[in-house]
Amino acid sequence: MSATKAKKGYAEIEETGEFWRSTMIDMNTRLRVARGIAKTETEASRQVFQTLKERGHPHAPPPTMSDGWGGIDNAMIEVYGQVPEYQGQGRPPTRKQPHPGWQYLQIHQASGCPRAVDRN
Repeated sequence: MSATKAKKGYAEIEETGEFWRSTMIDMNTRLRVARGIAKTETEASRQVFQTLKERGHPHAPPPTMSDGWGGIDNAMIEVYGQVPEYQGQGRPPTRKQPHPGWQYLQIHQASGCPRAVDRN
């Protein structure tokens, strides 16, 4: 993968360029429980949720709050989601879906006034 960044004119390759960092922090202790660094926010978030799944949240993600930028909800579905059972009508489902019990909150800030959006 090679592309040229228009702003500075350097070649974008896998080892250099722009990277995203995603960090999960425990609310009670303020300790970092997982982190991911990747070329996209979705991939970095996927690394975080994969680490959490290995470290003690094997069945469902912990209650999560994000800044509203894209990628975190998709990463959560990729790591923890499951394909629903076929109900016998239409095409069988093939895409992973979130579970109803997940607690995920996005904070959107527009024009200086924050607004919470519940993504359940």
